Amino acid sequence: MELSEFEAPGRVLCSRCRELDVSNLWPVEAEIPYVGKPIFSLGKRPHTVECDLCQFFIRQSPKYAGNYRLHLRFFDEFQTYFSGDFQDATEIRPFLSVLREDQSQKYDFTVAAEVSEPGITIYVSNKNGNPSTVRLIDAQSIDYAMVRSWISKCQKNHRLCGSKKKSRNTLPYIYLLDCFEGEVTRRDPSERYLALSYVWGPPTSQPSTQATAQAAWPKNAFSINDAPLTVQDAVQVAKEIGIKYLWIDRYCINQNADEEKKMMLQSMDLIYQNAEATIVAMYGNNDRAGLPGVSVPRDPQPLFKTASGYLVSTCPPVSTVLAESVWATRGWTYQEVRLSRRCLFFTRYQLYFVCRMMSCSEAVPQTDERTREYSLVNHRTLDNVLFEQDVDNEDSDSLFPDRLQFSQRSLTYESDILNAFRGILSHSRFVTFWGVTINPRKAKLNAHTGFALGLLWRAEGWSRSVHLKAAVKEAPRARRPGFPTWSWTSVTGAISHEWAPYQSSFAAYLAARPNASRQNDARVFFSLKLAGEWVPLDQVMQQQHNSNMLPEESPLLLVEGDVIRVQFTKPENKKRNKVAPYRIYGCDDSDPGFWASLEFGLNQDGGDREPDNIAEDALILISWDDECKKTKRRVMLMLLRWVGDNVAERRGLLTGSRGEYDAEMVRKIPKTRKTFTLR
Repeated sequence: MELSEFEAPGRVLCSRCRELDVSNLWPVEAEIPYVGKPIFSLGKRPHTVECDLCQFFIRQSPKYAGNYRLHLRFFDEFQTYFSGDFQDATEIRPFLSVLREDQSQKYDFTVAAEVSEPGITIYVSNKNGNPSTVRLIDAQSIDYAMVRSWISKCQKNHRLCGSKKKSRNTLPYIYLLDCFEGEVTRRDPSERYLALSYVWGPPTSQPSTQATAQAAWPKNAFSINDAPLTVQDAVQVAKEIGIKYLWIDRYCINQNADEEKKMMLQSMDLIYQNAEATIVAMYGNNDRAGLPGVSVPRDPQPLFKTASGYLVSTCPPVSTVLAESVWATRGWTYQEVRLSRRCLFFTRYQLYFVCRMMSCSEAVPQTDERTREYSLVNHRTLDNVLFEQDVDNEDSDSLFPDRLQFSQRSLTYESDILNAFRGILSHSRFVTFWGVTINPRKAKLNAHTGFALGLLWRAEGWSRSVHLKAAVKEAPRARRPGFPTWSWTSVTGAISHEWAPYQSSFAAYLAARPNASRQNDARVFFSLKLAGEWVPLDQVMQQQHNSNMLPEESPLLLVEGDVIRVQFTKPENKKRNKVAPYRIYGCDDSDPGFWASLEFGLNQDGGDREPDNIAEDALILISWDDECKKTKRRVMLMLLRWVGDNVAERRGLLTGSRGEYDAEMVRKIPKTRKTFTLR
């Protein structure tokens, strides 16, 4: 290339860009280290930049939390923990990235999220000698032939996507929208259909004839003229793909039949995994936004033409678009994707196809030869990784990471918290009660111990990167009315679970493995209220055969267990002891303390601190030598708040799963045997 490569009539270039010679970059003539080669500094992100090329590069930078200095960096190889570090990639496709400047940064897999977040920039020559797998996107329309080929390839080659995971639920029938006839009809669940996942928006966005339609169910349940634009576009997509039927929750669930509605809500896993694919509307904040590429245009693909070629962006990966979308903040939409076999994500950038084994995009479609740009921007599949989660292996149950992701989302009606998660609960290997895990199926774990382990949830979450800007700020904690305090459903915000060593019995429980069979020495027992009578939990479990969710007739528990007295202790040195422990009441400060994880601060009014001379009670949930160490014990406690005679609420956890306590000390802790109601 000549030095005038980027110059053109009417174009403004700074001296650095005017002198930029990329002839040493494409094709690659010199060996470039895998950490890349810095080109020049762009400085901190300014509000205005006169240089057209600098503007182009800065727009391709990640959304950083801080105002870092940026620089342009060239890679012809990149190590990442995605896709086996590119070991299967057969083509070297050099690319440019705009990253923060950091002299201590190695620019290897540790910045993979930053490199991939905005997409990568590729140079494409007009000469045939430099082909590219990056396609130019038509902002106005979608190549449906390509979409059909993606679905067909998945159906023919992906055994995992073709299989339908086992569910304890059965679905005798399903209501589907006939896209060609424009009416809702009752069909067999084996019918070929698409499903739609979208944001409803405020209640005022619902069709004015909805009440009339439900009254005449199902004949008049749908009118294409009254339907929101997103629904109309989804009907058009189904026609273009060649699939006659479409499932849409608003029109395909009879809101007037309570038992039928309950059956459908508990069968979401079947509805979404039986669909050929799920149309995901990730554009806009309501059902009137439409699907980009169908009725509304997409954002132009970032493109910078030069004298003999062009610089073009791959556009962001689907995980980036998902993280910044309103769709990803809504509670109901989470299970709709997690339970699907294939998804078509409609975004303002492009269309993405993601299944359980591959992902494609219009800019970087699936090819027989995997390239580096493909591995960087299309590395997500329909598993926990798509939502920035992780599980030990594919045989592990994903309920806990699913719950962490789901709990960070919002609901229009807080009373929907369980219904919006029932598909995941049905899909899990766990038996649950009010959303709390009891036992993995086929495990020999005592039901009371399993439920005690399930109660070790905590109101905490974490961010995927300290450098990238969080898409959504976490809302303040609040008590969700109508749910028992011992269930995670009673607290808004992120919910994680108590951690345990990978090889421990607790870890086997978290993974829902059958070898979760450790007996609990805490001697805690639970009873449920059924038909007005208290029934021991283990008896209820023995009688439960048709569902992995126990009957939720009452939110009350009858608990029999050992209670100990504890007191909050102020740290002597705030810098060295950032976490103030609870200690056994009446013992000296030399005894090990219990780390506190409370939902609403350290005093009952929600403040940050409470006097250290007030005694409180804690229920021993777990006490065992988890790794068979005769002299050590792991002890996990639930802090109680008494609200009546022998009636308590959960206040938080005092848990020691990370620490080991002297077994003799644990044995000598003064305990009081109590039977009380936990609400």
